[in-house]
Amino acid sequence: MIDDAWLDLEIDRPAPPEPTRPRAQAPWLALLLGLFTTAAIVLAGWAAMSLLGDGARALFTDPTSIPTASTIASAPDPIPVSTAASTPAPTASPTTTSTVPTVDESLWASALAEAEAAAAAVAGEVAAASQAWEGGEAGFVTTRSRFVAAADAATTARSALAGALVPAGTDQTLVAALLEAFDELTVAAADTVAGLDAPDDGTLRRAAVDRTADVTAEIERLVEELREDLR
Repeated sequence: MIDDAWLDLEIDRPAPPEPTRPRAQAPWLALLLGLFTTAAIVLAGWAAMSLLGDGARALFTDPTSIPTASTIASAPDPIPVSTAASTPAPTASPTTTSTVPTVDESLWASALAEAEAAAAAVAGEVAAASQAWEGGEAGFVTTRSRFVAAADAATTARSALAGALVPAGTDQTLVAALLEAFDELTVAAADTVAGLDAPDDGTLRRAAVDRTADVTAEIERLVEELREDLR
């Protein structure tokens, strides 16, 4: 509505709405929310306790189980546990003796074998030469030459024995006796050659042959004893 000459307007403003009151929540909803929250807290605590060890759970369930300085000081010393009965006694490993001969033993055994073979060859050739001489066979000269060669081989075997390194523990008395026997064999072989060549009734030859046979038998006996001593 216009009242004056200029402009007089009267505007009808709308009335403000009336404030609405909040609806009152039902009491059972709040109770339900509280029960749910309590259950969640209980479940979370149970899960945390299950993850802890026995000692940690004891700290929460029984605080009196926590050791103090006084309880630690008054605790008795632990009883030492003897392990003598449970620990097996060390078993001594059986000692094995080596049966592999050393270099010295091998060389000495080889020298003994050569000496024994040389003495046996002399004994065989002197017997063959004596039989040839007794029978007057035409091959006596050849038989005599074989005997001389066997006697020379025996001298070489004696030199090998004298130069061989005797192993420790060998009976030196037997070694000396064997070398002396070979010296006697050299003399007996020379007498045998002289007896084979002597123009007599064979007395000198027979004596030399018998002496050679005795010396070769003695050599074989000494070699066997030294071989047993080596074993």
